[in-house]
Amino acid sequence: MIYPNEYDNQYISFGEFDMKQFTIKNTTFSLSQLNTASKEEREEIKKFIEDVFIYLTDKLGEPPTDYARNFVITILNDRSDSGSAGYRTLISYWDKKVLTHEFIHWWNGVTMGSGINVWNEAGTEYLAFKTLKDMGVWTEKQYIQSMININAVREVYPYAKYYSNVYEGEAFAFMRDLDLLIIEKTNGQFSLEDVIKYYHQLGREIYNYKNLSINETVELIKNVTGVDVTNFINERYAPDTI
Repeated sequence: MIYPNEYDNQYISFGEFDMKQFTIKNTTFSLSQLNTASKEEREEIKKFIEDVFIYLTDKLGEPPTDYARNFVITILNDRSDSGSAGYRTLISYWDKKVLTHEFIHWWNGVTMGSGINVWNEAGTEYLAFKTLKDMGVWTEKQYIQSMININAVREVYPYAKYYSNVYEGEAFAFMRDLDLLIIEKTNGQFSLEDVIKYYHQLGREIYNYKNLSINETVELIKNVTGVDVTNFINERYAPDTI
């Protein structure tokens, strides 16, 4: 349900939720929150959404234009389900890391996927950590501590082997080290974000939003950055364990 722009400065109540619509960079958001949330909390969430979306569009490019520029974000207070993202929707409880993770899925995981099983989830998790640090939401100490904490996490999703162990330290470290390799080999000129940005801006006609094979992912990275990560993949990637 999308409301006209005149509702930008007020919340419209329906049931247990209030909705507020606003526009960022030609993209319209309809933000639904439980009406039990305080005015200050609502405004804090809206401001964070604005800040992280602007940052990500600057870093990864405009969100895929093949889909409607109207996105519905629902903020819950139930932490039993961390969040989810679809082509036009995002559901999350109010947590900056979780919300950032689901935002990044609009570029990575929803419209771009890889045969490297950990790319979609562990890769998105790593980019969420990196985004929060680079935005100044997390300090360097918080960033490092969060990486230490994730090494202790052993989340296994019983409903799909594809998602198994995506948050384990090995999977997270694999995506982090892949990014650091690209940055090192290009003297900071390219990063993992550039690979995703290229995919959406120039490569979509070639790949057509399909789930890339491992070889196609390696080729994409090489085309964008000039770095051949074949040896890194062969040495570090073990689908059965990460």
